[in-house]
Amino acid sequence: IADVIYIPSAVQRICIAGEHISCLCASSLGLRGRGWSLPEDVGPINDLKESILFLVPNFASVVDPKPEYIYKNKPYKLPDGNELTIGEGAFRSPEVLFSPFLCESKEPGIHEIVYKSIQSSDADIRPNLWPNIVLAGGSTMIRGFRKRLETEMRKLAPFGSNVFITATQERKYLAWFGANLFTQLSSFRKMCISK
Repeated sequence: IADVIYIPSAVQRICIAGEHISCLCASSLGLRGRGWSLPEDVGPINDLKESILFLVPNFASVVDPKPEYIYKNKPYKLPDGNELTIGEGAFRSPEVLFSPFLCESKEPGIHEIVYKSIQSSDADIRPNLWPNIVLAGGSTMIRGFRKRLETEMRKLAPFGSNVFITATQERKYLAWFGANLFTQLSSFRKMCISK
């Protein structure tokens, strides 16, 4: 959306999302073997995702045999009172958003999708899009997401582009807020389908 105008050619889709992170997280932590299953246990897994998982600025440096980044294991208390020690799954699980090949997908990463969306817009509005990237959705709540996306976008942006990413505290619910505002429009009733 640019200047309140919807740009259909710029709409892109990625099939890697929060559910993939949840599944990878549950598998890497051995939660499935403890009687956990998706989607029934999505609440505790979402809590774990938002409180423990994080994205690192440079994933390649972490998986290198001599990592510059050292992750300290962190305990997480499960709803049943047991504790889990969170290891590398804390940063490997959310990495699928930027490196979908980690879950055997041929999809591009989220940063590449954002880039493709901007490049699909008219050339005269692209400079205004780079500093106005807005995060929305639950997966953007993962610690380090905004910084990582900004880092990746700076690598892809044309030289001299001002890249800025807005990440409000309410971003988890922005789609709902938008839908709520849409229903308040006077023209909304005309768009509804009835029997």
